Amino acid sequence: MSGECPLWVDGAYGLTEESHGMYICSRKRHKELHRHLVRFHKLSSSSVAKICQAIQTKEDPFRINLFESTDIVTDQVNHFLCPFSIYNDQTREIHNSSERSCRCAKRQLPYILCNHLIRDHRMSKGNAKKLVHKLKN
Repeated sequence: MSGECPLWVDGAYGLTEESHGMYICSRKRHKELHRHLVRFHKLSSSSVAKICQAIQTKEDPFRINLFESTDIVTDQVNHFLCPFSIYNDQTREIHNSSERSCRCAKRQLPYILCNHLIRDHRMSKGNAKKLVHKLKN
């Protein structure tokens, strides 16, 4: 499915930055809208299905509420926050180590997080893979 991403304004389909941790993007067309919603906005498959259904039936994203403020719409299983992020409450004790902390607030897919650890935290490829594997389990 191709089309313009409806999440260029806070509140589209009831999704907000404050309640859902949504990322607002630019108002542009995507050849693979489903992929964009999963990769950029970190939405779960069920959330993407609801949005795609609403787009296909031409629902107005500013008049229809598909999600409540308490709904978990992002993929919490397959996306990970950097363990050295100052926003990661689960690894708060790491911030006292000699490792450089960062301000990464966006959850990433494992391979992207691995590249981030190598590039921004200067980890070896082996150590980055081990750390990501540990986060997954």
